[in-house]
Amino acid sequence: MCHVLVLDDDLYSAKTASRIIHNSQVATAEYAISEETALVLAQKASDSGNPFDIFIIDLGLGAGKDGVISMVKLLQISPNADSIIITSFDDPDGNLRARQAGAAYFLLRGFRAEELIHLITILKEKSEVQREHDWQKKFVAMMEAAMREGEFHAVSKIVVQYSIQLGFQRAHLFWIPTKELRNQNKLIGEACAGNGCSPNFSKRIFDDWIGLNKGTISRDAFGISAANFKNLIADENEFQLPVGDLVVLPIWQDALPIGALVLDSGQSQRVLKAHELKMLGIFARQVSIVIGHSRSYSWEQKLLREEKKDAQLMQLLQHASVEMLLIARDNEDDLWLTVLTIATANFGLGFNRALLFLTPDDHHTLKGWSGIGADDKFIAEQDWEKDKRRNYQFDDFLIDLRRKKIPITPFGKFIKRIQFPITDGQDALSKVISCGEMQIVQQHEISTKIPQEARKFFDLSTCAILPLRAGNNIFGVVIVDNKHTGMPLETKVLNRLQTLLDNAGLVWETLRQGQKSEDLLDANYKIMGAATHRPLKKTLDLICKTARNITQADWAIIYPIRTGSGQSYEFDVKHIGHDGDLKAPTTSIQRKPRIGGVSEHVLQKGFLKIDDIYADHHLGKELNLQEHHFIRNEGVQAMIGVPITDPYTQDALGILYLDYRRNHQFSRLEEHHARCFASLAAVAISDVHRMDKERRHQRMKIALEISEIIGKELELEKILTGILKKLNSHYRNCGLRLGILVYDDETGLKFIPETLRYYTKFPEQVMRQTFPLKRSRHSSIVVRAAIKALKSHKVEYKNVDDVTKSTDYIPLNPTTKAELCTTIMSSQGNLLGILVLERASGMFDKDDIELVKMVAHNLGLAFERARESEKVVFLSTVSALTAGASDIAHDVNNEVGKIRDLAYLIGEMAKESPKITEYAAQVDESAEKLSSIGSWRAESRRLLQIDRVIQEYIGPMARQRNIQVIAHLNAENASIHANPMELQRILRHLVRNAVRFMSNLPEKKVEISTRLIKDERVEIIFRDFGPGVEEKIRPTIFRRPVSTKDTPKEGGGFGLLLTRLLVEGMGGSIRLLPAIDDQPGASFSIRLPLYNDFSAVE
Repeated sequence: MCHVLVLDDDLYSAKTASRIIHNSQVATAEYAISEETALVLAQKASDSGNPFDIFIIDLGLGAGKDGVISMVKLLQISPNADSIIITSFDDPDGNLRARQAGAAYFLLRGFRAEELIHLITILKEKSEVQREHDWQKKFVAMMEAAMREGEFHAVSKIVVQYSIQLGFQRAHLFWIPTKELRNQNKLIGEACAGNGCSPNFSKRIFDDWIGLNKGTISRDAFGISAANFKNLIADENEFQLPVGDLVVLPIWQDALPIGALVLDSGQSQRVLKAHELKMLGIFARQVSIVIGHSRSYSWEQKLLREEKKDAQLMQLLQHASVEMLLIARDNEDDLWLTVLTIATANFGLGFNRALLFLTPDDHHTLKGWSGIGADDKFIAEQDWEKDKRRNYQFDDFLIDLRRKKIPITPFGKFIKRIQFPITDGQDALSKVISCGEMQIVQQHEISTKIPQEARKFFDLSTCAILPLRAGNNIFGVVIVDNKHTGMPLETKVLNRLQTLLDNAGLVWETLRQGQKSEDLLDANYKIMGAATHRPLKKTLDLICKTARNITQADWAIIYPIRTGSGQSYEFDVKHIGHDGDLKAPTTSIQRKPRIGGVSEHVLQKGFLKIDDIYADHHLGKELNLQEHHFIRNEGVQAMIGVPITDPYTQDALGILYLDYRRNHQFSRLEEHHARCFASLAAVAISDVHRMDKERRHQRMKIALEISEIIGKELELEKILTGILKKLNSHYRNCGLRLGILVYDDETGLKFIPETLRYYTKFPEQVMRQTFPLKRSRHSSIVVRAAIKALKSHKVEYKNVDDVTKSTDYIPLNPTTKAELCTTIMSSQGNLLGILVLERASGMFDKDDIELVKMVAHNLGLAFERARESEKVVFLSTVSALTAGASDIAHDVNNEVGKIRDLAYLIGEMAKESPKITEYAAQVDESAEKLSSIGSWRAESRRLLQIDRVIQEYIGPMARQRNIQVIAHLNAENASIHANPMELQRILRHLVRNAVRFMSNLPEKKVEISTRLIKDERVEIIFRDFGPGVEEKIRPTIFRRPVSTKDTPKEGGGFGLLLTRLLVEGMGGSIRLLPAIDDQPGASFSIRLPLYNDFSAVE
């Protein structure tokens, strides 16, 4: 309702006007008879969030007071208000002043009540219309901006940003992204805007204090008072309480509330009027539209991302299954560490923390075995950020695991201390052990469902407990949670973890058997490791052969089920696997086999075991086994049938039969072995089903092989050589030749040594090792691709169907008909090299291009990984060298500080003795001098004029060593910001090296020059006149120490490593310039950033 203030020095008139307004119910009214009282009332109303909308002011307030001036003061407090001036007579000058000051209307004293109410109604409607118009413009702008963006998270930010433009201080958008959160009555913070937003709001989980999950929430905007809100929110730290009321705008999609936009005025008061709430209801519907549209768009994008992530994760799990077999052979603890790493790593399933407990042979206790994670969120986030920066992948983990470099987390340190009894299902862990099914334990259930022995060491949140099982044997549990991120435990991800645990369980159980289990492990590795390279039938034949050797069965057969055969099952006759001698021809098993009574029983019941078919066995009679044609013809007396099911979807993939021509009492171990072989067959069959195209299969194979090469080697040259050999070996039968060229700024493109071996038949081209990019007359196809990539910073390729028609082709191989090359790029879009394919006949098609791009991508990763490795080696070497000096510096500075402190105290305590005071001062002075010399001197950076400093430093060094300095200093007034001691050390290292390698020369001299270059840098070129640097050590002269014990080779020892460290510490770079045939010696280029504030140069 409209809020009116009447200001009139006549008490009767003020009360009368106020009463007329109040009785009309058009507005609420207050009155004042003095300007001072009116200003107080106006300020109070504004602070309470319900400012006055209309001021009715008497023009002549008496005692020399001017109503126009009072109106101006009141409008400063309530700038959105309107005003009506009351005059006692027709005063044109007063009316003009009032109009100019902002008055909306005038009334002559003695006005009728109807006139006053009419003017108030007009102003009220005008204000509402104006407010509605302003808000509608913002609504439309919000809709347009949101529709242009499309993506959900970006739209959410647009919504909250436009919300605070409606006059609110804060806007918070809550929503319910998953069914799990809805079932748990939880909300998640999506986006916020404005001053004083809730800290860490995005992705934070809240209790549903709004009531979205109750089903009774309104579709219209509604208010919640601050007092009621305080009762609704569980923790005030989760959401900062505002001073005034909140407004909730429910967001609906179809018939379901999916979120809410919550608006408030922060630490200010604001009372919303009815028409404003109505307008916010319209805004809520518009927000629902754009949010619904963006969710649909984001859902499509999410499906695409999840599909890609699923494929990557599937590849990881398959790779891990093979690696676990190798790891388990060497160290069982490493097997479980691998499993938990995949469960928690960014490259894996991404849970925050994981604990693993195993049951000893008595199955009466659970013992802590392995753990990853920490209760301290800061420690966890540090580890995650470190892995993210390193782009840490599964292959990197395997390398660290073999080198025993996996750090132990706090959970890993405590887990071994825990052991507790298995109860009869009284706690969640024991229940999982007994039933073999996953359990979810909510946060509030931890104290009752998790044993005290575990709670003592680990502060768990809502967690999932999964069984470690091998067949029917449950031998442990794994606990995972997301305590630090608060993300829900998704069912799909938990199912993938269960699959991983089942594979690990199979490996673990296999290790605990005797010699047969060793054979099973070998078979498991051979089958799973080679299943992707072998036809399905041969794989199933191998499984059958291995099963017969281990189980001593007379006959083993695997019937795969054809995919896409509708509701009924149908055997895939083409891929039936078998092993053993039959009385009838082997082809008889492929003559229209059908899924009848026995097979249908196996698929429905999940297992079939008959020790003696001809004994009085009710199941044998029920299935009429004695009359089965195969059993009767082959003399089968005992058998096991196991269904083969997809490990991920549980769909039927086939049936495994083990047949015996004698009675056989099957042990639990033999039943377990049968299930193990069915699991192996399931992996083989499901892999073939997922890879229905042979070309896609080949790409996966190449990618895995290249990944193995990258994982095994760290040096770039070895990686490139290994990949090139692998690719040439793969394509040899296709009549292809491959080459790899690396790129650097100086030489352009250069063949790796392995590539040159393929051109030895054409000696006129063998010496052509480099392809400069700056001279167009030496252009080629690869040069064109490289130049294009340098401009676009994207992968570029050239596919030339007939090189004889291309003027760019250089005939390194005259037999080449078609050439395909693609650029090798870094993750930042920088050119690293070129991958080239040549063929003598035919052309490259689309699939060839995609394959080459994939290989080039892996090569790019190899380049970056190798260079990072070189950087680590360099830093490790330098760190080892400087560690001792740092320790000495630390110790010396500590002791000097103590000496100066004691000298000060002695001087203070012996002020009466001038002699002692003098001695104390001398001690302090000596200590100060000691701290200012030596390698431990801590000297800060300052501005240095480069030419002047070089002259000051290089002159004494040269005179001391009796060498001549030829200086060409052309960087006048150029300055750098550096530590002078570090610059002096750089020059000292270079001079010392030069002297050492010119020791046999009659005349010793060095040449030093400076010049300004582009990019605001100065270049220092230092040249000696010694024997120069041997070609074989040039590439590594700044990467690793070079021995100089036997011969004086340029750049020997660690000096140049330290020089590089100091130069890069100044933000610069150092390189060895190419050797020039007619010029002796070695030349080094040092480039440093300029500092242009010449007035501050020391």
